[in-house]
Amino acid sequence: MCKLEKGSPGVELSIHFWRAARAYDKLIWKDAMDSVKSRSIPRWEALMKLQLHLWARHAYHVPSKSDHNTNNMSESWNHWIGKFRKKNIVKLLEGIRMKLMSMMHERFVKACQLRDSGNSKVTPTARMKLDKAIKDSTFCNLLPASADEF
Repeated sequence: MCKLEKGSPGVELSIHFWRAARAYDKLIWKDAMDSVKSRSIPRWEALMKLQLHLWARHAYHVPSKSDHNTNNMSESWNHWIGKFRKKNIVKLLEGIRMKLMSMMHERFVKACQLRDSGNSKVTPTARMKLDKAIKDSTFCNLLPASADEF
């Protein structure tokens, strides 16, 4: 509601907006929108021009309903990058690169363990791809980025 709050009556309007946005039921939403309308008709009109399924929980597509009005993917990403999030861009990218390399290595080791155990449930096609990846990885060459980094 950033753009809508500019020049608005303030926090009270914001409270009623969020009550409307989070309402699971159309009656509760209507009551909250009536409160918005009584405080600011221009803000109410601006909200009513927006497509409801984009901001009002009661109008969301049923399978996409959740407890939060947040983007779970960005929340997950921010949590995953963790401490690197507040670093400068170079350290952020280096941290992401290290996490990705660690994750890929862990998956590679797990795949090798599955392959080596006789009771794995890996399909023949997947086993063939794993064997090829293992064979190809023996020919990887390290390239120096500087005197002491690769």
